Amino acid sequence: MEAAITAEVVDAVAADVAAVDVEAADVAAGAAAAAEGTDKMGSCSNGRRLILQWHITSRCNLRCKHCYQDSYQNPEMDLNDMLCIMKQYIELLSTLNRKGHINFTGGEPFLREDFFRLLHECRKYSDLVTFGILTNGTILDRKMVEELKGLQPDFIQISIEGDREIHDSIRGKGNLDRALKGLDLLTYYGIKTLVSFTAHRGNYKSFSSVVNLCRRHKVFKVWTDRIVPFGNGEDLKEQVLSPEETWGFFTMVNKLRNQKGLPWKRSTIVEMSRALQFLAAGNTPYRCGAGDSLITVLEDGTVLPCRRLPIECGNMKEKSLYEIYMGNKVFKDLRQPKKPPVGCERCSYFFLCDGGAKCISYAVNKDPFSRDPGCPIKW
Repeated sequence: MEAAITAEVVDAVAADVAAVDVEAADVAAGAAAAAEGTDKMGSCSNGRRLILQWHITSRCNLRCKHCYQDSYQNPEMDLNDMLCIMKQYIELLSTLNRKGHINFTGGEPFLREDFFRLLHECRKYSDLVTFGILTNGTILDRKMVEELKGLQPDFIQISIEGDREIHDSIRGKGNLDRALKGLDLLTYYGIKTLVSFTAHRGNYKSFSSVVNLCRRHKVFKVWTDRIVPFGNGEDLKEQVLSPEETWGFFTMVNKLRNQKGLPWKRSTIVEMSRALQFLAAGNTPYRCGAGDSLITVLEDGTVLPCRRLPIECGNMKEKSLYEIYMGNKVFKDLRQPKKPPVGCERCSYFFLCDGGAKCISYAVNKDPFSRDPGCPIKW
């Protein structure tokens, strides 16, 4: 395996992507292109939508072993305060001349009694903002889904962690069946469904069973990312995939991605657009959007670049979202092109992938600007 992921045979690792070993001029050109992608205001690069991941509650009916949360009883903002957050987000979009998207999540967002009122308010800005919901899917019922249908969400995402034994060992007995029931309800009402899979040493080989489940339940798309060990999952650092395991996992996902279903049946899309996955998929390298095209707001108004990159950058009770996004040093640093970290100096991909998953680098190395510990390219 080691020989398969060295620089000398990197074309075998990324068959449809350019070779890694490049001249200094190519690296300089990559740096210039990256710099050009950040506009003069230092705002969201390349005209991408500015996404707000909004954790409206820490309450949850599950206690998943790898959860990013370490508490389920944090103070929550009331509806009026949340409407102020939404207004500030809309104002920020207008200032930056961007379109937006909100991912509502928690905890479990459907535990908030006023959640649907918030969604109805969000729909008032549908010319500027789309929205999705990240949920565990276990408490969805027909009445809720009927109302969701009228609100026209972009998608509803539910997590599945493996086959029944693996999923229930992580999320609790009986919860795979409850999640699948939620997916079936959403599909019945014509709402686009996504499934996310968090890969770690204990489950990554079962991803094919998740894809098969998704296909049987007519899920629109399934995607996967690697575990980030913090919060309740902080003790799971030994579950982070090694470079060799990462490469093996990505090649397996790519084979599933390229499987063709029957021509007259819709087949679930297997998405490969997360950090480093381009090495196996041969598509455009993914660049972390934390602090650039992504802002996270927690239930108490705390602002982070990303939920999986838990660096507190301010609180909306004290500063506006504009002040935090435009003025906070962490946000500014995340938006500016960086020198390659140790291990990425000779890599032509750096100025496109920006060193990989900053959240995993931060959780493992305590430095978001260090090299992704799962990168399989060796020099």
